[in-house]
Amino acid sequence: MSWTESSVQISKTTEGDVGKQALRLISEGASGYAYQQYTVVADEDYFLSISYKCISGDTTKVLMWDDTNSATIFDSGTKNDTAWTTFNSTFRVPKSCTTIELRIYGLTDTDIIYFSDAVLENELVKNPSFEVVGAELVTDGDMSNPASWNTNDANIADGVMHFTAAASGNTGNNQASVLTVNDNYYFLSFDIESHSSGGIRTLNSFADDVTFSTDATHTLTSKAITTSLTLRTSGTTILDVDNVSVKEVTGWLTSNATLDLDSAEERSGTNCGKVTASAALGYVYQAITVVDGAKYTNVFNGKATAGDSFKFQVVGVTTGTVYYESDTLTDTDYKQRRALYTIDGDTSVQLRGVCIASGDIIYFDDWSMVPLMVLPFSTETPTALEGPHYKTARW
Repeated sequence: MSWTESSVQISKTTEGDVGKQALRLISEGASGYAYQQYTVVADEDYFLSISYKCISGDTTKVLMWDDTNSATIFDSGTKNDTAWTTFNSTFRVPKSCTTIELRIYGLTDTDIIYFSDAVLENELVKNPSFEVVGAELVTDGDMSNPASWNTNDANIADGVMHFTAAASGNTGNNQASVLTVNDNYYFLSFDIESHSSGGIRTLNSFADDVTFSTDATHTLTSKAITTSLTLRTSGTTILDVDNVSVKEVTGWLTSNATLDLDSAEERSGTNCGKVTASAALGYVYQAITVVDGAKYTNVFNGKATAGDSFKFQVVGVTTGTVYYESDTLTDTDYKQRRALYTIDGDTSVQLRGVCIASGDIIYFDDWSMVPLMVLPFSTETPTALEGPHYKTARW
């Protein structure tokens, strides 16, 4: 696939990282770039990987552009590595977007940058950055229609649910058929306003029994224990509730651990997965459908709370084969590990983030899994492979 120039000159060179060929970009002004366009599917996740190196003193960046809506999807920020370096990113295509541009830059006039081994793939991991991506499950969570809620000892008016001295333990303020009782996690969010006394307790709907009793936006990640969303009172309750939301945390399950969405420790985006082990070797996981005999590659990112430790695994669901197991990590800054393996006898694998000891608290973010594409090292002309699930380019 060819590149289009915008205030740059591009040419083929033998400075490549893996193969013989690379693309050389010479900027002809500030923030000159070359780009390729791709047709994509809105609201789906994709994985980008591209290698680059800069001449000493020169700078580059990689940007993904929403060509449909004229907006930036992500920006790598300024890079100045003078040895071959791989940049990768998992991203979600915005709603209504059908065409994206991969842009590679020289940020200053006459900058010389080399690029090689660009891969754009459909991402196999669902919700790879632990964002809340499910559909809204609450009807009229903004209290715009009182008929959507059952009320008892409370009333809905002026766009809020008013609790006016509701008795402790009242379970009559609820909405039916919001949740499904299974292994999936849900993300609850709601506002408490004008608090005077009492609180809202999650006991009747979620596995985690938490009481909220301050004016704030409150959140909880937990499994459902019944189908109704109930705003149970705790103590004599005088407060207002508004903006109630429940969404499914797509893709992620746990074994001997609990999962929370954390908005303070994320590597990128809005959230990360905070996993707390309830037993040694408790883990968060996602099952991925694979093709027997095919090769796959993974990228994992995680960090530990001080004194805790973790590792990454890829395990065959049918055979129990451990296709990949990382070293044990104790880092409190995000560390990345990559896996490459061939499936042998499995049609599904589990990607696992494993906590080593009971009580360990580990943060995970930005995981990826894509089929491996192999191009010959001796490619002498710019080439591109295209299929229904991937695009790659090597020069």
